[in-house]
Amino acid sequence: MRTVNREQTRSAVGALLLLAVALAPAMAQETRSMIFGRVLDQSGAAVVRAQVVVKSVDTNSSVRLSTNETGYYEAPLLVPGNYEVSAEASGFKKVLRKGITLPISTRAQIDLVLEIGATSDSVSVTAEAPLLETNAVSTGQIIDQRSLQDLPTLNNNPTLLARMAPGIQTTGGAAGYTNGA
Repeated sequence: MRTVNREQTRSAVGALLLLAVALAPAMAQETRSMIFGRVLDQSGAAVVRAQVVVKSVDTNSSVRLSTNETGYYEAPLLVPGNYEVSAEASGFKKVLRKGITLPISTRAQIDLVLEIGATSDSVSVTAEAPLLETNAVSTGQIIDQRSLQDLPTLNNNPTLLARMAPGIQTTGGAAGYTNGA
C-alpha cells in the first residue's frame, strides 16, 4: 500500500487549482461585438479600397480598415459601447455615421453611401443603429449582482442562473440539480 505525504497532496491540489484557473476563460461566453457593412456609391456600386475608421467614442480608440472588392468591411472584437464609423475614398465626400450603440454580443450592420465630391467635403449622419438585427442570431445578457441576490438559484450557483438566459442551450445532465434521491 502506497502512502502519500502532505507535500505530494499539496502539489496535486496546486496543479488542479492551476488547471481550473487556466480553463475558466475557455468556458466564458463571448461578450465582444462587431460592426460590419458595405461602402457604396450613390448608384449602389461597391467602393473598392475605401478607408473606413471605426472609433470608440467612450475610449477614443479606433480601428482603421479598407474595403474589399465588394465594398465590405468588418471590425470584429469590439468592446460594447458607443461608436462612430467614417468612410472616405478618392473622388468622394467623407461620410461620418454617429450614434451607434453596441450592446454586449452584438453584430451591427452599418452600410455607408459615399457622395461624389471633393475629399475635403464631408457628410455627417447622426442616427441610432437599428435595434432589430435581421441578419444574425445572437444574444447577450448581463447578470448583475442584484440579480444574483434576488433571483432564486440552487445553492447560490450563478451558472444555473446563466443557463436560464434566453438562447442558452446546454447538453448533458443538469449539473447542480438534485433529484431528491
